[in-house]
Amino acid sequence: MTDKVQPSTDWQEQIAPDEAERFARYSEQFAAIQARKSVEYGQGRALHRKQLTAAAGSLDVLPDLPGFARYGLFANAGRHDAWVRLSNGGMDRAPDAVPDIRGFALRVFGVNGESALGNGPAKSQDFTLINQEKFAFARSDEFVDFVTAAANGNGALLRFVIKRYGLLGGPVRVARMLKTVSKPFGGFATETLFGNVPIACGPYAVRVRLVPAGSNGKATPGANKDWGGTSAHACTVKRCTGTCSCSPS
Repeated sequence: MTDKVQPSTDWQEQIAPDEAERFARYSEQFAAIQARKSVEYGQGRALHRKQLTAAAGSLDVLPDLPGFARYGLFANAGRHDAWVRLSNGGMDRAPDAVPDIRGFALRVFGVNGESALGNGPAKSQDFTLINQEKFAFARSDEFVDFVTAAANGNGALLRFVIKRYGLLGGPVRVARMLKTVSKPFGGFATETLFGNVPIACGPYAVRVRLVPAGSNGKATPGANKDWGGTSAHACTVKRCTGTCSCSPS
């Protein structure tokens, strides 16, 4: 990348008048799901409940970034401590071979500035990624309604999709989702991972992507039979704005 490539600033964030109210309601719905699932599986998250491994490592911001990328965390070259959490996306603690979304969460320390949500000075920056380039839902309310229905069992989920998408469209939608989560996944060190929600980087709107280093090799067939059993596997991931090396802690 060079400064000859100039991304557009012709974008606009759209905030609905009822956004604060809706998101407060979403948090209550997810809190209820989390509490109910924690009774069954022990304390944990509502989504991405099954942690596969946690790792401590570092993120290097490279010195030769193009000018349009030098904002916030990436304004100055240097090394930052980082934590990584690898997970399965579901609400249950299912076997790793069960089709699921795979999650890669990265917390980078040593940053300074106001937090994005206005909660005061920030000391870290989080990036959340999954192994799907496109998110399955166009709107947040559609996603929350789907998760809420799924948390109540397959019957409730089937009734929801038929009501939302129609008698013919509902099964088609379910089949499409099953195809998405059933996509073969060869491992966190060999698969590209994506941030599905744009974030601000200076005057630009960007999406985060992690691309595996060629030295990581090829995926191992059947590796997803037990991610938890391969927690000793170290990974090195490269991207356009830096490098991240991690090892289990």
